[in-house]
Amino acid sequence: MKGATMEHSGFFNSIDGDRRYLAEDWAAYFSSFVGNGIFPLPATSLQVIVASGRNVTVRAGRAWINGYFYHNSANLTLQLPLADSTRRRIDRIVLRWDVLARSVVAQVKRGTAVTNPQPPALQRNADAWELCLADVDVGAGAVSLTQANITDTRWNAALCGQVTSVLETSHTHPAADIVSGLLPIARGGTNATTTAAALANLGAAPAAHNHNASAINAGTLPIARGGTNAATAAAALTSLGAAPAVHNHNASNINAGTLPLARGGTNATSAAAALTSLGAAPAVHNHNASNINAGTLPLARGGTNATSAAAALTSLGAAPAVHTHTISDFNTGTLPINRGGTNATSAAAALTSLGAAPAVHNHNASNINAGRLTTARLPTVDDTSVVLSIATTAGASPAFRKVSNAMLATMSSMRIKGNNTSVTAAVLDLTTAQVRTMLGMESGTWTPTLANAAGSVTIANAGSRFVRSGRKVTAFLRVTLGNGPTSGGNQIRIGGLPFSTTGGNAVGSFAAIENSFASLSSPSGNLVRVFGSTIFFQSVNGSSFNYWNIPNGTVTIAATITYETNL
Repeated sequence: MKGATMEHSGFFNSIDGDRRYLAEDWAAYFSSFVGNGIFPLPATSLQVIVASGRNVTVRAGRAWINGYFYHNSANLTLQLPLADSTRRRIDRIVLRWDVLARSVVAQVKRGTAVTNPQPPALQRNADAWELCLADVDVGAGAVSLTQANITDTRWNAALCGQVTSVLETSHTHPAADIVSGLLPIARGGTNATTTAAALANLGAAPAAHNHNASAINAGTLPIARGGTNAATAAAALTSLGAAPAVHNHNASNINAGTLPLARGGTNATSAAAALTSLGAAPAVHNHNASNINAGTLPLARGGTNATSAAAALTSLGAAPAVHTHTISDFNTGTLPINRGGTNATSAAAALTSLGAAPAVHNHNASNINAGRLTTARLPTVDDTSVVLSIATTAGASPAFRKVSNAMLATMSSMRIKGNNTSVTAAVLDLTTAQVRTMLGMESGTWTPTLANAAGSVTIANAGSRFVRSGRKVTAFLRVTLGNGPTSGGNQIRIGGLPFSTTGGNAVGSFAAIENSFASLSSPSGNLVRVFGSTIFFQSVNGSSFNYWNIPNGTVTIAATITYETNL
């Protein structure tokens, strides 16, 4: 009983409640003669063993802490926290006496994951006291445990120990005095009656035993024990004096026997025997033509690399005995006249060689020895110039002069002398207009019309003119069609030509065409026809002709049309 003085005693019966005792009083009483620890019997008392996964089992048993009693009547399962992914830690399974919780329980005391982990320190003060039953090594990323990961600390007096009592006396016994029971492991025994049971209790193996390869987790197995004394394949090969499965040999390493054909060798010890073994011929050898039964002989070996005469000529870059050449094939020399050539390298030299005259040349009157000059042979007149044989003054001799349209436009009159009757003709005074008419030369503008106008289609003349030289008429056309057709199928027909065609049906030509038809952008496949004084635009497709239709919208047509009139 606790009193107000320094003296304590107990336990006595209470009279009217004058003797009340606390749990602490009883604990102090028992702790005075019973020390902390586990009860050693049975030997498995509160032993920690592996269960499954991260679970461990605390077997049934009893313990004593600071005068308080603990009893686990059946196997108790505890689960350890998840392992760290990269580092180890050491957890502890402890019995914890907790004053505030008023209990003694078994629990996991988690360690810290570091490179070199240490078990967590035990709490031992007035608030709590812990006994360590076992340390558990939790590997990095481990998802399960083995018994090898568990270190039993029950018999370590500094961490746990077994219950002691002041009633016991210290003494020893020789082995012969032990006639019953089992000497526990904590007393240096095996807690077993057979060798096998002793080995099992001690966690040991028989002297002669085997290990699965997975059980070897440290060190290397020496060569003398059937191992390689190495931790890597390369080191093992070196240790054993062996080579990798795939390796090479220098020719100098082959010092006996012959390498068979199956291994890429020749199975022979001489070049001649090797060729025979391989069914091969010497580097220098000959073949009869009858021996060549497949493939073609390449050019580099004096062959043609071909199986036919035509292919051989192509392969050799040669031509057949009888062949022709295009102009582009002649790159040196000159083609003689007897081969249809000119035997010259320039136009002037070719004309001389052929005894011909240039396309444009003059003749003296003495060179004209037959016929007479017809209208069709009159000089070509355009809006630039005309060459006439005229006399500029009365009685003067005729002379060739180049008279331009500009000159004619400023001349009110001129004199021209003709001599078609072999007698001297009189000098005639002619006006410029008369000269133009006489020479069949005139120029001016003309007004195009839409020959088959329909609906609201309009035509705008953007400047059209003409030049006539004799019966040859060149009409320049540029018009814009607008507003589109009121109904489909209206053909493009432009009328208003200043002169009609001969016979009412003549084919004209054009030098340029501008329009919005994508398919008609090039004149090579298009043409115009002139009937009377009307122009018809057509496209050529093979042997058929299709008339152009007026497009829906605005289109500009520009063309140069040359045809013959019936004058």
